[in-house]
Amino acid sequence: MNDEPNVPVEVYMRVKDLLKKDLLFLIIPLILAGIAYPFLPAQIPRQFHFNGEPTTYMAKEFLFLVALIPFVIYKLRQAKKN
Repeated sequence: MNDEPNVPVEVYMRVKDLLKKDLLFLIIPLILAGIAYPFLPAQIPRQFHFNGEPTTYMAKEFLFLVALIPFVIYKLRQAKKN
């Protein structure tokens, strides 16, 4: 007996393409963040006064959370289309 579901080839290819896009929007920014990580200072300015001086800082590890923003935007737009 074959346990594989009977899915039309067109549907399978669409799902496969969507998964590739999802992975691209998730992995590429994370890879770029991983490359930039060792070159960043321990704390990154996050907010500035009107005169240009930083008021608050964030740890450089937050770069990985920022790298997830393109994926979140992509998924929200994708959900809005459907």
